[in-house]
Parts: sequence; structure tokens; C-alpha cells
Amino acid sequence: MELIVLGAGGFMPDPGFPVPGFVVRHEGVNYLLDAGENSQTQMAKYGISRVKVGAVIISHMHGDHTLGLPGVLIRRGQEGGEEPLKLFGPAPLKDYVRATQKYLSYTLHYKTEFVPLEESKSFDLQNLKLTTQPLIHRLEAHGFALQVPRIKRKFYPEKARALDVPEGPLWGELQRGEVVELDDGQVINPEQVSDPPPRGKRLVYLTDTRPLDNYPPEFQEPDLLIHEGMFLESEREQAEKKFHSTALEAARVAKKLNARKLLLTHFSRRYDHPGVLAQEAAKEFSEVDLAKPGMKIKLS
Repeated sequence: MELIVLGAGGFMPDPGFPVPGFVVRHEGVNYLLDAGENSQTQMAKYGISRVKVGAVIISHMHGDHTLGLPGVLIRRGQEGGEEPLKLFGPAPLKDYVRATQKYLSYTLHYKTEFVPLEESKSFDLQNLKLTTQPLIHRLEAHGFALQVPRIKRKFYPEKARALDVPEGPLWGELQRGEVVELDDGQVINPEQVSDPPPRGKRLVYLTDTRPLDNYPPEFQEPDLLIHEGMFLESEREQAEKKFHSTALEAARVAKKLNARKLLLTHFSRRYDHPGVLAQEAAKEFSEVDLAKPGMKIKLS
């Protein structure tokens, strides 16, 4: 799994601070997380195929997260994309896309399926598991966790033979973590003949939100947490008023979730040098960095 940053600025687009957009690339499929203005050209700039976009996941309907979506959809078709496309997001996402098709007069030559997000829920994508969680913002907003499915257990044939487990279907069941019973009544647990499966890599995306009291189990222990850090702690009142988070609050969420790494995003333009946000977050959580356009992070 690899993350590519298209933009990480907050609200106001600027050549130096493109508005939010992230691509998660895994096994040849691209997943677009939010689509701020200029997303399609940022994707072209960083060599990301629009044709290979397998799903679009929109956190909320503010323009800095959605205005680039029509261009991405049109470009995907122009470049030969024919595979059906799933679009996850708040219920108004469907009306928004259909309205742009009507008033901008464009047709998509591939099927689109809109999946409205409401309560916390999990979905199986082509090669990832998506879990969503409602956030706290001025309008409906959702956070996401993307996880690689668990890798198969390491199976030890010699241990199975020593326990008189016949080679064949029972070996497969044990490798999948299932308990089996032999003809003589002996019960074999998968732990007797295999190692526990390693957990797949996990990325969590939380932007435009106040910190939550509780997070789903699927959000725990991410290898990478992308969290907005729009303000310094000295402007906490502004963050609360606008339903955003400070960099220090993002660091506390990273600690709460036991994240391996924190990537701050959605910076306010009031800071000429957003590095001050990372410096403040580092007081609470050391493994922190700022999202920058073109940045690539491999989760391995």
C-alpha cells in the first residue's frame, strides 16, 4: 500500500498549498480520498492513472474536498476507463455529481454506483477493506480506515503430519484459522500447526473534525494516521468554533490510536510556515510529518 499526496492545504486553494486530495495505491488500483480543485492535474503531474481509479471516497461536501471530482470523472472516461466506479460519501454526493453532469453537459461512459455513508460501517473493495466513521463537523462528514486484508497464516506441514492430520482439505482449513476434527475425534486448533496471521497494513484518514471520544476498532493502531491539524493550540477557540482540530489535538489522537506515524494535513493559510504545526504536534507525538504535494509514503 502506498499513499500519494495531491494536496493538503485548507479551504483556500493556492499554488503552493493545493487543497485536499490523496491517492492510496494498492496492487495496481488507485483509491481517491477527497478531490479538491485541480485533482486531475495533480494526478497527471505525479503519474497517477485516472483509468485505474477503482473507488472515490469523499469525506464531506465542502468545495475544497469536492470541486475537483467532475474533472477526475470526465478524465477517467476520456482516457478509456470503462470499469464501473464506486463513489462513497455523504448522500448529497450523488445529486452533486448528477447536477454537474446536467449543467456541464457531460456523459460518463462507465457505470457509477453511489454508496451513501451514514453510521460506522465496513465495505470490501477490490483488494482493501474500507471502514467509515461519522465525524464532528459543521455538516455531515466521515473518516475512513483502509486496511489490507490479513495475510495467510504460515503453515507448518511437519507439525500437521506429527498430529496425524491428513494432507488435503483439512490443511487448508487450518491455514484459514479454522478448527478441525479428525476421524478419530481428535480436535486440532490452527495455533498447533501455524503462526497467527500478521495484520495487514492500515491507513486512517480523519479531516475536518473535532477529536472523537471513541473510535472503531478498525481505526486502532494504524501504520499511518492522516489527521487535520489546521490550527495551533493558541487558536483552539477558532478550531472549536469551526469544528476543526489543532495540531496538538491531532497528536493526541495519534497517541490515543497508538499510530506508528502521524501525517498532518489541512493547514490554515494564516501560517506562512506550517512547520510550526508539526513542531507543536511533536511535543506530544514524535513521529509526525507534514503532508506535502507529491509526497509518497509506502506502508511496508
